[in-house]
Amino acid sequence: MKKRGEYYITQFFYLNLQTLIFIGKMKQLKFLMVALTLLMGISFTSCLNSDSNSDNTQGHFARVKQGDMTTGYTPYFEDFVGNKLLPTTASLTQIEANGDFKMSSSNFAFITYKLVETEGTTKSESEVTPSSYDITLLTAVACDGPTPIMVESDEAMENTVVENAPIFTLIYNTGYSYSPFLYDKETLFLPIYYKMENKVEQVKQHKLNLVCNFEGITSESTEIVFYVRHDRGTDEKNDVLNVAYNGYNIKTAIARFSALTGNEPKKVVVKVKETGEYSSSNTMPEEYTTYSCEFKAGSAITKNN
Repeated sequence: MKKRGEYYITQFFYLNLQTLIFIGKMKQLKFLMVALTLLMGISFTSCLNSDSNSDNTQGHFARVKQGDMTTGYTPYFEDFVGNKLLPTTASLTQIEANGDFKMSSSNFAFITYKLVETEGTTKSESEVTPSSYDITLLTAVACDGPTPIMVESDEAMENTVVENAPIFTLIYNTGYSYSPFLYDKETLFLPIYYKMENKVEQVKQHKLNLVCNFEGITSESTEIVFYVRHDRGTDEKNDVLNVAYNGYNIKTAIARFSALTGNEPKKVVVKVKETGEYSSSNTMPEEYTTYSCEFKAGSAITKNN
């Protein structure tokens, strides 16, 4: 039964499983194997305050905060409605020792956890009265994209931010639709699919930069436009499909837009050079594919027709 406050992580894990099936040979890519481990290790859907969820495992995206006076400057996670999730020292130490995740160098992550049980513990679903909770951290995967680049013209973008390969798509329809979305007004989350050589070491060659281009912005503008630019480095092959789950911090770009126009944007537009999910080609298309959403926390980004 669907409850208010339910986290829909089913699609997240099924998407990763379908991606693993699709790429077949690419079994050593760290992120995809982490996703498969999570898939096998926890419930697909976690319901807040659900009696049927006996192990109380929860999973969702969260901001990583480096601590404040209320937490004794101890790092914590913050969920969509502002709840503070404080991992126990033991669980965080174990996660950081056994993997690549480091809380001190992460800004956005996908986490799974259990609430530390105390009498009457339930998690707040209210956007007005968020609270703090001690948690046992089970898994954590950093989802930080590169710092967005701001330019003043198309020419500056072409001359300063390399783009030498297309992406496959931002929405991969495997039967489980998982869309990019605006996590909040500071974080743009994009699942970016692209092709690469069937070697795990080649992942580091690929850069997926997000560029905010302010050319043509006036006091009348209502749309902020971002471009995803794929630099494949020295990887010249297209053997397999990989996916990067990137959370881009767009706070500075939004502030710049607001300074130029006097208002927040009404719409977020994302433009990409993509081949499309049904294409076997990896040739750079001439035209952009455009995605957009309302500038509102939680808005799903959809492909424009």
